[in-house]
Amino acid sequence: MSFQPTPQAPMTFKPHTVTELGENWTLCDKTTPIQYSTIPPNAPDTPTAEADARKIMTAIRLKNSWARANAIPCVFTPIDGFIAQPTTVIHLAIQSLNDIEMAPITKFPVHVYIGRH
Repeated sequence: MSFQPTPQAPMTFKPHTVTELGENWTLCDKTTPIQYSTIPPNAPDTPTAEADARKIMTAIRLKNSWARANAIPCVFTPIDGFIAQPTTVIHLAIQSLNDIEMAPITKFPVHVYIGRH
């Protein structure tokens, strides 16, 4: 009696395209009052947030090595609402969405700011 593996359908995981950005990517407006603060170096989310930021910057550099962009892990606190829970996010400042062809899948939300920063 020998073991026969059951064939499975191939699975591909496709990153989000810029046209849809993904569920946790948000285009932000500079006029909206938003509060960001630094993420503590010993916070449990820090390594994963830094890995997400590196994935984003790698995707940008693969598309355009001269692109001006910054992906910074930080803590976001909503200003409106009575129950404002601080949340780890990636703050992405980028000149143009054309500089990132495929937005990588990230664990943390990404706040995208386009234009001069």
